Amino acid sequence: LVATLMAGFLFVFCFQIILFLFLNLPVSGGATSFDFDFSQLLGTILSLPLFLHAMGSLMALGTAFVTDTWNGHPLFRAMMDLPLVIVEWICFIVFVGIPALTIFITLISGKENWWETTAATWMVCVFLFFVVFCLAVIYRELVICFDL
Repeated sequence: LVATLMAGFLFVFCFQIILFLFLNLPVSGGATSFDFDFSQLLGTILSLPLFLHAMGSLMALGTAFVTDTWNGHPLFRAMMDLPLVIVEWICFIVFVGIPALTIFITLISGKENWWETTAATWMVCVFLFFVVFCLAVIYRELVICFDL
């Protein structure tokens, strides 16, 4: 469930970057002021395909991460060549262990914002796991391309 929440934040982040890029077109074209800079407009136009492809790939990886997490990490297990027990322990530590330890420490220390600290820790753990997942996917794609 928290993987879906993280992917939702990722989708909103990607959409905002793409939206700001499209909103920057009239600004760099001089529509808001009478200062027209062709190089800035050209740079914005040429960055559109790069950002669209990058953010689309990131959103596709986010969807694959959520699907893989929901189905018990079969893709992650196949990419890492680790036994099932090791992968399940890693997932347990990332998704439950570290956030549970954080909630225990913050509650015992008497912090008033224990839930905010725990939620932030939880999201950081899942995001770092997502980064490892993305790196594993990219590594596997590169190995397969070089084997051809």
